[in-house]
Amino acid sequence: MAIYPVIMCGGAGSRLWPASRPAHPKQFLPLVGARSMFQETVLRVADLGEAGDLVVVAGVAHGELIAAQLAEIGVSATVLLEPEPRDSAPAMAAACAWIAGRDSEGVAVVVAADHHMPDGAAFRSAALTAVDAAREGQIVTLGMRPDGPSTAYGYISPGQGPGPVRPVLAFVEKPDAATAQAYIEAGYLWNSGNFVVGAEVLLAELDAFAPAIAQAARAAVGSCALGQGALAESFRTAPKISIDYAVMEKTQRAAVLPVDFAWSDLGAWDAVWQASDKDEAGNAVRGDALMVGASDCLVRAPAGLQVTLVGVKDIAVVADGGQVLVCDLASSQQVKTAVDQLKAKGREAVAPAAPFQTLSQAAVWFDQWLKTSALPLWWTLGADHVGGGFREALTPEGAPVEAPRRSRVQTRQTFVYATAGLMGWQGPWRQAAWHGMDYFLARYRRPDGLFRAVVSNDGEPLDETAALYDQAFALLAMATLNQADPGHTDLAGEGQRLLAALQVM
Repeated sequence: MAIYPVIMCGGAGSRLWPASRPAHPKQFLPLVGARSMFQETVLRVADLGEAGDLVVVAGVAHGELIAAQLAEIGVSATVLLEPEPRDSAPAMAAACAWIAGRDSEGVAVVVAADHHMPDGAAFRSAALTAVDAAREGQIVTLGMRPDGPSTAYGYISPGQGPGPVRPVLAFVEKPDAATAQAYIEAGYLWNSGNFVVGAEVLLAELDAFAPAIAQAARAAVGSCALGQGALAESFRTAPKISIDYAVMEKTQRAAVLPVDFAWSDLGAWDAVWQASDKDEAGNAVRGDALMVGASDCLVRAPAGLQVTLVGVKDIAVVADGGQVLVCDLASSQQVKTAVDQLKAKGREAVAPAAPFQTLSQAAVWFDQWLKTSALPLWWTLGADHVGGGFREALTPEGAPVEAPRRSRVQTRQTFVYATAGLMGWQGPWRQAAWHGMDYFLARYRRPDGLFRAVVSNDGEPLDETAALYDQAFALLAMATLNQADPGHTDLAGEGQRLLAALQVM
């Protein structure tokens, strides 16, 4: 009975507007740490014992984004892409149909992609406890012990049982403040929306209570193999309904495992503030912000935008995509209402996540950025026009970093500008490429024909190591520049001499 982690990537996160938008919703944003919530979730579930394939269910519009974020953390997964969102019951059904088609005894650990659980070990321990109950036929949800009365979550009334997993007496919707307090006093738990269930068990319950969903899911996964694949159009026929309504409120198998570890669905900016690192005044700041007498505030500002807060408390200021949100943190749940009103007035409430929405648009944007920003910047500020060669790095303000210079930086920049010439860039590619190559040949050559690793900022040898990696970069730069500008120097001969030296390395 292998364990199959399933990550659900649905949801728009409109309460986290303007940062969260349909093209780039909150699960793909780094809301708390350096990684996106999706990436943190992948790493949290990837270490589950007896793990089978990792399964991700997401909208077809996010397939490329998911592939890129998985590649960044070096994790592979089977990605099932929905042709349109049909809520959590069809999404879970598709994942379980895929698992059951390969492992009839497989157990799915279904988690949301946008939940914050800083204690990954505690989550995995709870999940494995729930797996034991799932293997006995129960559908287990994780119930979070509340740390206070919240109106942002649904609640679960747990029954009594002989072990840690208890029967569910009732699921209840998000309450008002007074009802939430009564639930806390009665021992209710927050409904986390995380489930552990045997794949065949869930499909059987769907057959009983929502057969159209089970039928659509089985048909939709028929053509999906390992890797990324779009669910068949039959998925669109599944009724749009949550798993709570479709199964959990009807089944006799519903169970809950109470857990105590920290958890948040980061559903609004107040939750992001609570989960973020803060300064001594309680401010959680990302970006360029000046805080004067401000406390317990959240600021998120993009590069190039200065934000100043003076004498305020409990305020969120979020700027993204040319739009700015200012709200009382206690009113964060009302951001969705504001977005709905903007849409109703026919105003653009959701800015694009980037200057492009498609690969072809991205190609145009990056081509312009390369030719008008990156290449000119590194020739004007990144090149050492006095001492020769290219600097190791630049600060965000464009100032040179005075640091030892690796040979691979010189050859890499040479390759870049030679390639720019081959691409038709009209800037000074030839001058820049030879600026790097001449410096490299003069400063990094060793007596044995190989090239040293590092010289000082003044060009004096610091590290005589001839790493094969550096020699490979040298050959790449020589070959590309010789192709772009043949006849200037005998680079073909230089490459042959380096190859000969490598034979005796």
